[in-house]
Amino acid sequence: MNHRSSTYVQYLVNTIGAAYHDLAGIESSEASPGMVLAISFLDYPEKGLLTGFTYGLSEMAHPDWKNLSKPELTITVKSTDIHWVHAIGYLVEWHRATHAFQPGSLFQYGRPVAADSAMDSFLVFNPVVGQGDEFREISLGNDKIELMGVFPLYHDEVSLIQKIGIRKFTGLTEYSLFSVTRPDLSALYKVGGG
Repeated sequence: MNHRSSTYVQYLVNTIGAAYHDLAGIESSEASPGMVLAISFLDYPEKGLLTGFTYGLSEMAHPDWKNLSKPELTITVKSTDIHWVHAIGYLVEWHRATHAFQPGSLFQYGRPVAADSAMDSFLVFNPVVGQGDEFREISLGNDKIELMGVFPLYHDEVSLIQKIGIRKFTGLTEYSLFSVTRPDLSALYKVGGG
């Protein structure tokens, strides 16, 4: 880890008040940006939840990142399988040179993310970790890190969101924010083609 990534990880540990459960390094396919980190915390923000963070996206530059804020990703799921956190690390590694990871971004992972779910896609939106402003903006030297929440989806829910929008989708009765075993809403809510 470099100084910047060490400072970021230490900020997470201090803010959460517990040591991380797992810290995985994902080797970069590019020489310059370096390794992506996937940092996992169990039982945060409450017992039974797994919360993870990436580091490595903010090492990049993108014209859509305004006001010196750069994104990193965070995920919170009702699971103990750290593959959820590793998966968002891989998303960063695969797309950080070409994608801004702005709210509303949709990604298909290509296979089920973890053994406890058939979900294989993700929505980037507003973060939900923490109880206050401690994760709203993280200062790292001259940069500010803005956490973007990542929410797991079933494959065909990507098309459903594209048709009805994020707000309607997350407002559906069967939607559950942290569940990785909730029903596939694309099977329950058929939307006409076009």
